[in-house]
Amino acid sequence: MNPRLDRIIPKVIAYGNSSLYLGKRAPKDKTHRWTIYVRSPYGEELSEWISKVVFELHESFSNHMREVTKAPYELTEVGWGEFEIRIHIHFVRNEEPPIVLYLPLKLFPPQDQPESTKVPMINEVCDEILFYRPRLSFAQNLLCCSPQRVRYSQQEWFLDTKFLPSQLASLHGAALKIDMDTRICGVTLQETEAQISQMGEEVAILEQMLTRAGIPLPPEPVFPPPPTPPLGDAGLLEGSAGGGTVPMERVE
Repeated sequence: MNPRLDRIIPKVIAYGNSSLYLGKRAPKDKTHRWTIYVRSPYGEELSEWISKVVFELHESFSNHMREVTKAPYELTEVGWGEFEIRIHIHFVRNEEPPIVLYLPLKLFPPQDQPESTKVPMINEVCDEILFYRPRLSFAQNLLCCSPQRVRYSQQEWFLDTKFLPSQLASLHGAALKIDMDTRICGVTLQETEAQISQMGEEVAILEQMLTRAGIPLPPEPVFPPPPTPPLGDAGLLEGSAGGGTVPMERVE
């Protein structure tokens, strides 16, 4: 028996890439050395709950599916172009399905900043993974917060990218609301499907009775399309709300 823990466990990760310009003498197809990574912005040991990370590179790379099975979860390459990298994160014991993150690889600094051969540019995203009712054995790994054991090659250049407590509270509140709404919608959908199934069976019985009695079946009704809701002042459908995201802030 491996029961589930009746709670949501959040885990915060940072993922991104560093990029170092190799100078004017570098070959045209090897202008930058870049490293892509997955790390904990709080200095926790990710191998407690992550079993491996697979970096899916552009297909022009030989062996473009690169698997890293131990910390630090990073990969270094040399190239000249930017592209989107898929990051497949697998969890210990395979008790939760892997997730896929998307990162646009960035090699060049903003236009108002010169390229440096000494200081790498850092492109990083901070995100939170929510584990809903994980297995108890896996939950023990998630709740373990041992310090990071292995140093990352670009660690001295990492940004101090963290969620503020108010942002975490907002994310957790949104997750709980989504979970509750999903449960309600699931129950309502099951009830509706059961009613539709029952009505279908009753209609079939009535059609059989009419056919045996020699009474022609009535034509199927044709319903007019629903009217288009009016647009509000902001260009949104009235009664709807625009989406939003929780802003990121750097903690100095």
